Amino acid sequence: MANSIRPETTALANAALAKLNEALALTGQYRTGKFDAEHIADLRRKVFQFHRWDDAGMLGPNGYGPLFDDVLRSARFKAEAAGRRDAA
Repeated sequence: MANSIRPETTALANAALAKLNEALALTGQYRTGKFDAEHIADLRRKVFQFHRWDDAGMLGPNGYGPLFDDVLRSARFKAEAAGRRDAA
């Protein structure tokens, strides 16, 4: 019998990957982005791992969930700052 992954785990994983993919795309817009990109790629691997293990707790608000939000917020801030610096 194959293990089935719960829909809530899949939903959390999809939301996390969307945030991390957006953050990864933003890393090309600022100077230190290559270092952040490595960290984001590691987080993406964790998301896939937790999804495979059907571990919704690690993807949710009591696990890595807030970190995914922070990573995206940071990437947006750095990309905006780089854009303002380049415009000046």
